[in-house]
Amino acid sequence: MLHLVVAMVHMHTAQVTLHPSFDVINKTGVVYAQGLTGCTGPPGTCEGGKVMNITMNIYYPAQPITSTSKKVPAIVLSHGGGNSGGDNSQYCFIGTAQYFASRGFVAYDINYRLAHDNGMLPAGNSPEPNPGPPAPVPPIPPGTPVVAHQRTGNKSSLGGCLAIYPHPDHKPRLPAAYTGLLSTLLGGGGSCLTAAAHDSNSKLSTLSFEPCSASNPAQQFTRANQDSIKPGQIQHVATGQCMGIDAATSNVALEPCTDNTKSPKWILGYSGVLFVPDKGAGADGENCVTTPQARALAAEAEGEAAVYEGYDDNSMVGDASHGEGGEDALLGWKPNWKSGYPAVRDLKAAIRYVRATAAAYNVDPTKVVVTGGSAGATNSLAAGVVFEADYKDELNTTQDPTLLSTNLDQNSSVQAVYTHWSSHGEVDLVTAYDPRHVARWSSKNAPVIEFHGNKDTTIPIQQAYDVQAIYNQTGVAYSMNVLKNASHGAWCYGCPNGAANPSCGTNLYCDWMDSIAFPFIAKHLDLTVE
Repeated sequence: MLHLVVAMVHMHTAQVTLHPSFDVINKTGVVYAQGLTGCTGPPGTCEGGKVMNITMNIYYPAQPITSTSKKVPAIVLSHGGGNSGGDNSQYCFIGTAQYFASRGFVAYDINYRLAHDNGMLPAGNSPEPNPGPPAPVPPIPPGTPVVAHQRTGNKSSLGGCLAIYPHPDHKPRLPAAYTGLLSTLLGGGGSCLTAAAHDSNSKLSTLSFEPCSASNPAQQFTRANQDSIKPGQIQHVATGQCMGIDAATSNVALEPCTDNTKSPKWILGYSGVLFVPDKGAGADGENCVTTPQARALAAEAEGEAAVYEGYDDNSMVGDASHGEGGEDALLGWKPNWKSGYPAVRDLKAAIRYVRATAAAYNVDPTKVVVTGGSAGATNSLAAGVVFEADYKDELNTTQDPTLLSTNLDQNSSVQAVYTHWSSHGEVDLVTAYDPRHVARWSSKNAPVIEFHGNKDTTIPIQQAYDVQAIYNQTGVAYSMNVLKNASHGAWCYGCPNGAANPSCGTNLYCDWMDSIAFPFIAKHLDLTVE
């Protein structure tokens, strides 16, 4: 009876298989949209422009899976190349398309307009790439307790911890002794650690997150070694008490300061994590500052990872000396409006095409994941975060008649994002273009699984840490997979013999990262896996 109930629950849920179960058919050169190229003149115009057919290759199972009544999920792939080179013939994307199609997905491997195509841009000044952290997110709800999270796994990731500012990587460098706010946003915005009114009858005074105010004495703390990651006490100015962890509740609280051998000593790391080192507060593992919601999400993610313990993201050690070689080889690449706007516009058009033609491939239009590498990952992250109108409604069909080919009656939302070494730059660009500068980050953003080398100098891993910190605040799932000692384009990371050259470029493929991403995608698309 139990099996019957389960079958009924999933009757209308897309199904996939854990192992390759189907031959794959490849349909090439499918036109999914048109776009203007060769545009000259000011933004908002396209003098001398031509219409370009924008194509994709579609990979789909040769036969329907198990039950023909069950629709299948879709995955849209966006190649790398700095939005200035590359195409959908990059072998790593062909490999990923075949991996997912052989398990029941329909995979759409797209081309899109590149910088040299000179696609049409909307009117107005082009926003500049943002050199700093992403645009602000809504603050943590006032009154949220400050709690400790014991992270025992990958210490290179935020792992459920919040980023606290200012931290030692803040520029310009701070004086060694710092007195001021401890905030979730650079510059004192967002939410600040705040002491409750102290009860003289109690040893501990709890901390909560409250809107920041530089004049609020309850939010003033002192650190003696703010410019380094040396451990030390954090003292609350108004009460003279020190930050500690209540062993009974795991709340971060104020307690009487004791000598340096007894009072908890905190480290504020370069990523912004504020934590008591291993075995602090009488427990194994680091105890970091976070919210109850972020702690619960991290615990859930750690539980999932234990199921796939053979895919530990710390198990491989790569060689940081090799660059991407044909993807985004420019040191310190940042997306720009000229190439980024057409690229994301086209990706969102591809997602709308998937929905418009869903019946032809038995696709469930409510189960779409987008993936990419480098610039393609940056495009993909934008697709999972920005508003529906972004990268679409800045131009109308009179200005750009090719918009009529992009299935404007469909939406471009996605249910999950799978990224390799991504940047948040194209979220920043459209936020900067918006005259109201409304933050695109919210609890409505799509869940993300990210892979990123910690020696990446093309798109530094801090870009991913920035997004992870925001997702910790908004409560959306973010799975961070740090590729130790790997530089940009680590497509061979985790592969047989890949340790010799993990950053092997786009012409090789193995399924190591796909196999880790698969269960995350299946969960967040609510798929049954056979």
